[in-house]
Amino acid sequence: GNENVVGKVQISILILKDMDEEIVSPLHPVDGNEEKEVENGKNMGVEVVINEDDDEYDDEVVEDTVDSVATKLEAAMIDATANTVIEPKPPREYPSSYMSNTKKEKDTLRIVSNFTRQFKKLYKQRKPVHAVFHNECGVKKFASTTIRPALLPYEKMRTMEGISEFVSDFVAYDQLEFPSELPTILESPATTLYNQHGTSLNMSVVLVSLLEGAGYDAYVVYGYATREVTTCSRKRQDKIKAAPVKLKKEKKEKKKKNKYDIKMDEKLKSIYDQDMMKREIDRKKSEEEERLAEEARLREERLAPGEDELSGMRVHCWVLLLPGQRGIVEPCFIEPTTGLALFADDPNYVGIETVWNSKNYWVNMQRCEYGLKDMLFDLHDTSNWEYILPLDEDEATKVDVPTSWVEPLNIPLRDYALRCPNGMRRVQLLSETVEVFAEYINKDGLVKRVTTYDDEELQYIRKISENYKHRQDKLVTFTKSFPVELEMDYSSEEFDEEKECVILTYDYDSGHPFKLKQHIVYLDDADDVVKRTLFFYNDSRVDGLQERTHIGKDMVKEVFSNRKDRLILRETTFLGEGNIRRVGFRDQPQEQEIEFILEKYSKDPLLPADKSIDEIVYYSEDIQLKFHRGVNDISAASLDLEKPEVNEKQEVKPIVRDNVSHYTPKSQEPALQNFQLYDWLQKCLKMESVAKKAIRMSLKETKSILEKVTADNESIDLHISFYDTMRNEKSRIARAQKEQAAKEAALHQARQAEDYLAPYLVKVKDANNIDSVTAAWLKDQVMSDLTTSLKKRFHYIEEECSREAKALESRTLWFKQNQASLSADEEKAFAKFRNEALFKLNILQKRLAQHRERTPRISMEMEHRLRSDPRLRALHG
Repeated sequence: GNENVVGKVQISILILKDMDEEIVSPLHPVDGNEEKEVENGKNMGVEVVINEDDDEYDDEVVEDTVDSVATKLEAAMIDATANTVIEPKPPREYPSSYMSNTKKEKDTLRIVSNFTRQFKKLYKQRKPVHAVFHNECGVKKFASTTIRPALLPYEKMRTMEGISEFVSDFVAYDQLEFPSELPTILESPATTLYNQHGTSLNMSVVLVSLLEGAGYDAYVVYGYATREVTTCSRKRQDKIKAAPVKLKKEKKEKKKKNKYDIKMDEKLKSIYDQDMMKREIDRKKSEEEERLAEEARLREERLAPGEDELSGMRVHCWVLLLPGQRGIVEPCFIEPTTGLALFADDPNYVGIETVWNSKNYWVNMQRCEYGLKDMLFDLHDTSNWEYILPLDEDEATKVDVPTSWVEPLNIPLRDYALRCPNGMRRVQLLSETVEVFAEYINKDGLVKRVTTYDDEELQYIRKISENYKHRQDKLVTFTKSFPVELEMDYSSEEFDEEKECVILTYDYDSGHPFKLKQHIVYLDDADDVVKRTLFFYNDSRVDGLQERTHIGKDMVKEVFSNRKDRLILRETTFLGEGNIRRVGFRDQPQEQEIEFILEKYSKDPLLPADKSIDEIVYYSEDIQLKFHRGVNDISAASLDLEKPEVNEKQEVKPIVRDNVSHYTPKSQEPALQNFQLYDWLQKCLKMESVAKKAIRMSLKETKSILEKVTADNESIDLHISFYDTMRNEKSRIARAQKEQAAKEAALHQARQAEDYLAPYLVKVKDANNIDSVTAAWLKDQVMSDLTTSLKKRFHYIEEECSREAKALESRTLWFKQNQASLSADEEKAFAKFRNEALFKLNILQKRLAQHRERTPRISMEMEHRLRSDPRLRALHG
């Protein structure tokens, strides 16, 4: 049957080329139903954007039961998202291509009409082929010519992820007025981008236009989807396509057995006890699995969608990507309403009627009783896909697709920056609420907020995550995690901050004044700080600090890396009372009395293991050192030093062996001498002094960091690029002021150049009131300077004339003396020089004569100008 259709379509194409019958009117009148569809075609759209009216449903959660709340919330979401409030825009002016068809377009429409007529006759059980739509001006257009490939001048509009995410955010989704029928009106992608809302058909055409412009092999798909897809239900579960992640298996190094290792005697264990313990463990494991299975079953029953009367009949459009270009290795779908890339066998899509791009239109000839899991997407296989225009046939039957009638796609920078209609969008997922904001629309730089709930009933918030951009304090992410248990018991010995505390996490970009990378705060039920952890960009710090943790007021833990002294850890414990879990410092940390300090060092390869410090603890009365363990040693060496007493004269008593405890695993090694012990003691005391100073500096730095963070949160400033002329108000004002100042300076200089008295009026005390004496002085000065200037110019011209005459006379005398021995070239050079000299002399003599004639006239004009100047009216009494 497919071969017969192909043959008939090709024969019809040859016949239609010679037909003059007019099938399509260039100005097709729109009937009443189509006008109604133009007006109401966007009224039934359930957009994932939630209006602010959703807040009223939070009160209902408290009053109603869980099941009723879930049902009401679902219904409220569908009702609240039916229409997206978009600021009205002025009507567009359409070009002539929107209102008429060219001869090539008319011929193509005849071919398409003939194909649809034959297809309907051969496959009466199939729906008619929708390859021709009315555009926004009521003119019939071929679907492939509605796609206008375009590459927008924005960096993120060059990849599949960036384009799909932008379209889902920029264009608000409208549901079809009739869920089981494809609309007969298909507006241009330029109009859809201008209006910023449309059906799945409009969004798919826009998405394919941008994907083709970016180099992807993309197609618009017209088919059928589930109710969750067509209504953008929050209970929808997509089979998201993601790149496979290959986990690297860590190779466990086999420990080499040493035949000299001490063999420990195995403890005797009761087989009966082991068997009973295993039974108990298996019983608990089985009960836990049954409990989880029952919870999963109940959850699936609760989330299972109700019976759909239009199951398998709901019309929907999406995008198909085929492999071969831009790294696509297998067919996949892109849902235009969410921007997600999905597998081609996603169960939410139940059937495909047709696909098309800017080059051709294909009809699916495969059965879809079992969904799309067995669907083949080889469009060159005519047994599975029937094409309308034979583009790859011989010249006799080849038909070129007309040029797209759509005007070039363009998104202004201001609209692109807003990202969403009105600059914000709210998406309600199964157990999450996602809010997207345009950059710079919020004063605090917020661009995205994700609220995660405990379950799909949306009663208890589990986590709030916020993303920021362009902040001066370099904050990029803020996360607030709530405890798993609602009632926290801080007196329990098994206290876990990760599960029983409110966790505040601040992530910073590089460039923070304190090189801060992350700030984590643990709060108890009284909002007291239980624990505070600061992470730093250690490569940017001189001290190599990587992490600093404050546990209440009783302990400070610091982790270092890449230090010259090989310090990797410092723990400081302060003297305090009470349970440290209950104690927090909401204000800045204060200096307290230190109980002990523990420091750990990495091994120094230049020293033997028993001489390289591994761990050192500073107590109030002694110092304990532990050295690294050697390769062949059973244990590590250690050294305990009691701090010596200091007398009234601040003198240290000599060290004695009773105050020292030294252990070494090597029995043959001699004991340390007194001077060696004294050197160790002096070194440790200096290290302790350095450690205490570093601790004071750490507490002071933490205090400064908290003050800085508090100040930044109270006064938030956003960084605006100097080249961003749309938002950089300060730069624009400064530039305008600079331009105005430059104009005023140029005008002032021009006025001064025109005013011949300006250099002299500067010397006068009151230039507005000039008496007769001052006026006479000004006149004499002006005339004197003018006479001097004229004389200088006269003498300069006279000197130049005399210099040229002397040079000519000297060169002429040389020529007469050596004329007999000169060559032809030298004679030509002299002739050239003589002509140039005579020419210069002639010009200079003329200028000198003109200057003599003009000098009296210039003097008379200046004197007349001085007499008529109103500022020198005092000269006339």
